[in-house]
Amino acid sequence: MLWDQSVQTLAGVGHQWGSLLARMGIHTVWELIHYFPLYHEDRAQLPSIKTIAVDVPLDATVSVWGCVSGIDHRNAVSRVQLTDPSGTLSALWFRQPHVRRLFRSGQRMYVSGKVHWDDRQGARVIHVSDYELVTTHTPTGLTPIYALVKGMNQRKIRQVITTGLSETMDTEYLPNGHVHAYMGWADALRAMHFPNHLKMYQTARHRLAFDEWLWFQVATQYQKRQKQAAQTSEPLSAAGTLIRTYCAQLPYTLTAAQQRVILTIQSDIQRQYPMNRLVQGDVGCGKTDVAIAALLMAVESGKKGVLMAPTDVLATQHYIKLSQLLTPLGVSVVCLKGALSARDRQETLAQLAQSGPLIVVGTQALVQSSVLMHQVGLVVVDEQHRFGVLQRLALHDKGQFPHALYMTATPIPRSLVLTMYRDLEHSIIDEKPPNRQDCETVYVHTRNAHNVFEYCARYAQAGRQVYVVYPVIEESESHDLKAATAEYQRLCDTVFSAIPVGLLHGRLSVSEKQTIMTAFKSGELAILISTTVIEVGVDVPNASIMVIYHAERFGLSSLHQLRGRVGRGSDAATCFLVANPKTPAAKQRIKAMVDTSDGFEIAQRDLTIRGGGDVLGTRQSGMSALFRIADIQNEDPIRDDAGRVADAILAEDPDLASDRYAGLKQRLEYQFDALLYNQLN
Repeated sequence: MLWDQSVQTLAGVGHQWGSLLARMGIHTVWELIHYFPLYHEDRAQLPSIKTIAVDVPLDATVSVWGCVSGIDHRNAVSRVQLTDPSGTLSALWFRQPHVRRLFRSGQRMYVSGKVHWDDRQGARVIHVSDYELVTTHTPTGLTPIYALVKGMNQRKIRQVITTGLSETMDTEYLPNGHVHAYMGWADALRAMHFPNHLKMYQTARHRLAFDEWLWFQVATQYQKRQKQAAQTSEPLSAAGTLIRTYCAQLPYTLTAAQQRVILTIQSDIQRQYPMNRLVQGDVGCGKTDVAIAALLMAVESGKKGVLMAPTDVLATQHYIKLSQLLTPLGVSVVCLKGALSARDRQETLAQLAQSGPLIVVGTQALVQSSVLMHQVGLVVVDEQHRFGVLQRLALHDKGQFPHALYMTATPIPRSLVLTMYRDLEHSIIDEKPPNRQDCETVYVHTRNAHNVFEYCARYAQAGRQVYVVYPVIEESESHDLKAATAEYQRLCDTVFSAIPVGLLHGRLSVSEKQTIMTAFKSGELAILISTTVIEVGVDVPNASIMVIYHAERFGLSSLHQLRGRVGRGSDAATCFLVANPKTPAAKQRIKAMVDTSDGFEIAQRDLTIRGGGDVLGTRQSGMSALFRIADIQNEDPIRDDAGRVADAILAEDPDLASDRYAGLKQRLEYQFDALLYNQLN
């Protein structure tokens, strides 16, 4: 079976049709037989000609059966009269002279196209986009309808797929004991294209969804086992003394969820292979305390603990907080970020290169090749969704396979999918401290933004504080977005003229940012106009209103993180999404934010909108080509079935070396060649 052979080698394809198939993303036979229909049209239930002529609205796309009762070719238009027992309707072809030779009176045919009004006839007509002359092979029941490019037609793609299926079909590739509850693989693949009835299609879809889950779970488990065998970590044996001392000095008690996650991490770091755990917790649930506990485990084991934050502001806040809390415990804390003097940088680098316990806080500066760190036991990536895959991997390279902990309120789709596939261990902090307030989210069209700003002005004059966030710093001819600097000046001159307002953005120096944030925290500033530099790590309990302008231009993770800056005090919080969403994805993001404040639900919605990413590679979003059938958020029973079968297969034959699993191995090699081919051989 040559799945990777060119489709042009199939009978009836050749160069011309092969070029059109390539434009559809079909180059190989595997891609051809997995090019599934958009939907199936039930040709046994098509409307009558009278229904189309009377009831169907103009511009609607319809399909109909009829017999040719008249043919008229004038200029570039071919007009065919179609008749059925209910009436007569004209079907029109434009600039297709070849169709003149195809039709004859009395011939039965099927046509599909848009309904238009014809002034010449004073009646509805169909502008034909697809047609088929009735033969013994013409489908009259469920008929696959595919997405096409110009020049391709439904008849041809069905013919080519039929050829591809007939030349590549083989027997079931899994032992019967693993798939007795599902349709056979070859039968399922054919039924996805040409089912006899809807139930057969659903049964086929379940089987192919099972296959997709199985292939990926076998591949990820195999890859994970290979990594664990090749990447041994020194177990950390922290007794927990520092953690108990740290917790004792806190003015509050850790929630049961925080304590549960800390115990899980303690168990992970005592293993011979690296921990790879995602800690997911909604904004304000106390992830930072969990991260500090993990860092203290490394220190107590005589190692370095590294915390990477996405911004200078957040890294500085972490450094100040950790220094204040941990220095009294005898724990040294250093900070490495871009905005350091040459002298401070050299001193910090020298400390990192030395042996001994230390906590290192920093930004992306930590992953630079010039930064050498000795005896790194654990790395923590805070606000994981803000970093790229390669940045996170580069931090791991600073140690000899250190234990890794990722912290996020809204994980990137790729990470959420990896937790579903058991390649990334997952902990959830599902409790919030008792002082956290719910936040009401309100969508406001940009044309009504002035009402929001007037509300904010009244609110600020009453003694409360407000964030106003814009997507860009300055205006530009390349976009039509409102910018923070220009809007700061405009609002200060108008609706906020009697209110102390600050401006914060990424081009300010670190000291300028700190001065502005200090003024806002102290209440000296009532309104802070900013870009997304306040997305993470900013904690001002008196701020209870968040305005996000051009909210349709932000991702769900950013919107949820920004919303999390308010509701940290005793007052009820409100987040205004000022937007004009035009694309379906933008409308879905706004709706998700209005519908829920649950970070877990937000992450699921983000997964639905953006897709799961390249989960064996580095792409962080976008639907993986692997999952054409499986619903990566639902279908839990099918996914669980596949997981049990994957476990059983790898327990029986860890290297897939036996003939019993030759078919599975063949499919895995085809799907995951770049990562698995050499290892599986």
